[in-house]
Amino acid sequence: MSNDQFQALAQKVLGEDGNANELLDAVAQLARTGNAGQQTAMLSGVKELLRAMANRAPAGSDLRSDLVQAGHQVNYTEKMVEDLKNGDYVSLVGMLPDLFDPNLPPEQRQALRETLRRFEPEIRATETLMREKGDIQQRSKLGRFMNARRDAIDLYDSTGGQLPQTNQLQQFLDDITGAAGGVIDELEDFRTMFAKALGEVSGLLDSAVGKAFDHVDDDEARNLINLLNAKDGREGDAASLLAYLPFDAKAMLINDIIDSGFGDGVLDDDEQAILDVLRETMEKDPAEFFRLVNAVGFDKLDTHVQGDEWDEFMRLMKKATQGLAA
Repeated sequence: MSNDQFQALAQKVLGEDGNANELLDAVAQLARTGNAGQQTAMLSGVKELLRAMANRAPAGSDLRSDLVQAGHQVNYTEKMVEDLKNGDYVSLVGMLPDLFDPNLPPEQRQALRETLRRFEPEIRATETLMREKGDIQQRSKLGRFMNARRDAIDLYDSTGGQLPQTNQLQQFLDDITGAAGGVIDELEDFRTMFAKALGEVSGLLDSAVGKAFDHVDDDEARNLINLLNAKDGREGDAASLLAYLPFDAKAMLINDIIDSGFGDGVLDDDEQAILDVLRETMEKDPAEFFRLVNAVGFDKLDTHVQGDEWDEFMRLMKKATQGLAA
């Protein structure tokens, strides 16, 4: 491969802005919807391509740094999708100290910062859900988790991506523990105390999303859908925050509406709420749309969505098919 060909390939992989947005969107979609074998094979191929390209790029160049960072972002993206899908806040919390680890290259620390930015809508959607449906203890613990995440990002940004001083890490730890976290001498102490401080939060939230739907009727589900649909998702993205709700939560909301028995006397508001979930999901990811239809059951949707709303459902099916074919 000539140097010109390599530069053209690098530009295609990284995109015009050098942030590899299209590649990372494809990685996230694959991690959400691909089967395990497909994910492993394709993601391994992407990682190997980025490693080979980074090795080919001139040492010390911005291009090499961008390719190394993109490789780390693929890793963090795959992990973030899996953690959010499983509600694994233990793992999410465990990522944050990577922002301040002197043993990690700057490209990796920046990759985590960018991944946290990219997944802001998914995290906000889950936060909104839990603030509405979680109990008092869950909301309190969730607040500590969200504050820790925001404070970690703020600390990273305040240093311009440089490693913070020990006293800054100490202040951060004091803020999330109420000054009861102990004194840190080095990063290893910080990692241990940070994990201990938020371990209780993480364990509590692990299955909180599923538990939040134990007693949701159609009115509550519809209100949650309307609330999330009224909030913006990612900047520059047409989809609302509803699109970024965890997949299982979307399926549960739709099933909660249908299983509440609205089909005995079909309510347009309920059908519209179901369509809102499907529409926003389709706008964000046609593959996830079909996965959601399959999870709820096409026959179930076909039975309970009727009249003009059924026509809209068919339009969404057609548009999603076209989106996959594009």
